[in-house]
Amino acid sequence: MPFDQKKTESIVACRAPPSGTAASEMRKRLYTPLEQRDESRYPLQSAEPGEEPPAPVIHNIVSTAQIGSTRMPLDLQAIREVLPGSSYDRRKFAAMTIRLANPSCTLLLFSSGKLVVTGGKSWYQGVLSCLRITRYLQQALGGQGFWLCSCDVQNVVAHVEIPVGAGHLDLEAMYTRLNLHCMYQKNMFPGLIYRPHASPVVLLCFFSGKVVITGGRTVRDVNEGWRRLWPTLRVFVRPDAPPPQAPLRESDERGVKRRRRGN
Repeated sequence: MPFDQKKTESIVACRAPPSGTAASEMRKRLYTPLEQRDESRYPLQSAEPGEEPPAPVIHNIVSTAQIGSTRMPLDLQAIREVLPGSSYDRRKFAAMTIRLANPSCTLLLFSSGKLVVTGGKSWYQGVLSCLRITRYLQQALGGQGFWLCSCDVQNVVAHVEIPVGAGHLDLEAMYTRLNLHCMYQKNMFPGLIYRPHASPVVLLCFFSGKVVITGGRTVRDVNEGWRRLWPTLRVFVRPDAPPPQAPLRESDERGVKRRRRGN
């Protein structure tokens, strides 16, 4: 088949993403610190007296750390044999899993010395977990030196319970009004993902009124980001009970009875 340059250019032009504002809307959200946000374009709304937002509760902080050693790369197979509470299978995953009881954290150790810490409630618990791992390695492998180089927070995850009573959070109305910043496919996932502009956090909203706050890197990001977005979410809280479902048609009822007999 001969090469048609004009036809190819037209196909590429049709598949190319739109330019301008629409293209920026489709790009992946980047972390925006509170100090760099544009207050003139996205002002921080303050809650009215008596309508303070429910306080978020932090339940997970993800940190990354780097361990230095006199012998690199690390021999994870040898470390697994002497380190309690660890598991390693190179055929399944390149990192070794280490579970600590105090503080209650799970760590992934790579042969490069990189550590990923999850399950902590604060930055201090992440640092303490890394220090304990370096001490365990120092004791188990006496001829090899270990030290902690750095530990940085990558993600702070919190949750909020909106007091809806017998009501619900109207995700359909929220998606209709804020569809440029939302992702909602209830047939695949019951939650609505809200990615607002110039915000340090992303919200994962559920019908029951539970909201998961993620994407921030400090506790201040979580608190101030949630306080900033609360006036927007408050509009979609429905205190009354959800509307009843429509009654089944006669054909649907026959189908339900047929399935029950089959079970």
